[in-house]
Amino acid sequence: MAGAVSWVPAETWNVVEFRLRSRQLAQLMRNDFSSIKAELAKAFPKTESIQERYVPFVWRYAHELSGMYSMAVLRNFVNRASANTDPFIKLKDVYQRSDVDRFLHNVHRKLLVQNTIIVTARPIPGVPNKVRLYAFEPWQVDVTPDDAMDAGDLTAAKMVRLQVPIDASYDALATVVYGTLVMTPQEIYIDGPGGKKPFIGNSTVNPFGRIPVIVLRGEDPLPGRWCAPLNEAVLKMAIALCLTESDTELLVHMQAWGQKVIKNAQPGQLVDEMQVGPDKVLALVNMDMSGGAGPELAIVQGQPPIAQMTNYQESRLRQMCSMLDLAPDAFMKVNTSVTGDARDADSDERDDAKQRYAGIFLAAEQELVELIGDCLNLQGAVKIPKGTTVELQYTDPDFGSGKDAQGEVELGLTCPQEILATRKGMTLKAATDKVQANLDATRKAGVVFSGKVAADPGTAPGAPPAKPVPPVPPVQP
Repeated sequence: MAGAVSWVPAETWNVVEFRLRSRQLAQLMRNDFSSIKAELAKAFPKTESIQERYVPFVWRYAHELSGMYSMAVLRNFVNRASANTDPFIKLKDVYQRSDVDRFLHNVHRKLLVQNTIIVTARPIPGVPNKVRLYAFEPWQVDVTPDDAMDAGDLTAAKMVRLQVPIDASYDALATVVYGTLVMTPQEIYIDGPGGKKPFIGNSTVNPFGRIPVIVLRGEDPLPGRWCAPLNEAVLKMAIALCLTESDTELLVHMQAWGQKVIKNAQPGQLVDEMQVGPDKVLALVNMDMSGGAGPELAIVQGQPPIAQMTNYQESRLRQMCSMLDLAPDAFMKVNTSVTGDARDADSDERDDAKQRYAGIFLAAEQELVELIGDCLNLQGAVKIPKGTTVELQYTDPDFGSGKDAQGEVELGLTCPQEILATRKGMTLKAATDKVQANLDATRKAGVVFSGKVAADPGTAPGAPPAKPVPPVPPVQP
């Protein structure tokens, strides 16, 4: 008989606490520090007059490791079953008008701290060349799965409920009223105080035949859950930095405030004041007739360990940065000299961190083009064929700028046209034309590089190379 296996019969997930932490992360990433006051009260319940001081750690972390969509992304729409290019021209126009790159840039920043983002879209009535895109964080989402084993597949869920604003007033105290965007395979509507309201068109019927959401996850969710764990390390570090800054300032302020004391005081100490101009002179009368030391007024100040506290704060930041693919000196803007190798290593680490999300966004882009195509087909004259996919080329301003770039070109691993296309977000044909035009202009100007003229782009393969132009002798004074 096999030994008994101890299984966990059930697991409790505090969804309310999870949503509060998710919302706090969302606020801190936007540099909204309204939650720090409650954190200070919880950490220092008996401390009065403590000032709130903020450190934008979450915002900086998301800013440093995002950037895949901070510059224009080159997209090529493909459908093997359709030879008509009109739908693809339409899609490019819609992507530009809908500002998809900026939307996905913000999604990337949110994904770094939330680990789960829900994306949906809807057509705009009367505007056939634009769609509205929405991104929801975990604190705004509630899911009723159809099968607990496939809880992460939201398109197959029984119901997805998303928190959306339905009313707002901007008086002395602004108030935002939230409703619920309800999605089922049969219906899509906004549920609020006034009842059901259509989300798409004039009907609550789901025109897609599925729950139209795209899920991006930085980590896999635990079994039975629809979302991945939050980036708790970044959240707790941000709170700790803010609390430490506030506590340190209070400590320095209280210890630096001098305490007045009288040394060698006697019983019945007499104090006389004498007006001298705008000031008063304080006289302490010595009552000790034996000739002992007289009273002395002194101001005693504490000696807060500023250097030790600063070093402790910096060491925590360095440790956290080393675990988050960030160079501590670059993250903290330390004004020290950095070698070229160190800069290359830092750039490589950041690129590696971004590449971990490249596959996530590539899959999301395929789903997004399908969803945008479905939205356009609801009202557009140009129909987007089913099965349309997208090929991506991300812009990288540092591509081909390393010390091995020349060797890679000589080995045929890359070429100047590919480097320019990746740096500027151009098509390979446009980059080829640009490189040829630049070389032609350089050659005509007679610019010399180490005794050689710029290559003639018009030279046919196999033709003899252009003759070297001798260096111009220096002008004698």
